Amino acid sequence: MPPLALRHVLSSQAHGMEWGWQFGLHPPDSRRTRLVSRGTERVPNTALAWLGMRIMEPAAFVMTRRMLPSPKERSEALRTSTF
Repeated sequence: MPPLALRHVLSSQAHGMEWGWQFGLHPPDSRRTRLVSRGTERVPNTALAWLGMRIMEPAAFVMTRRMLPSPKERSEALRTSTF
């Protein structure tokens, strides 16, 4: 039986917008764990909001890609130092 997944959810509402960000640790087996990050947004149906999201989506992707290697490196270093 595989271990249970752990999840953490952040969410907020402001200025007619809603967003949520979920992090999950999903172990496919007893030796590995996969970190999954998901985000969702709801914005007003306006041209300005549409344009803002077209700008924010690539920026969020770059930020997430730069942020996620740190936990991976730290956890792998910790794992190798304990065995």
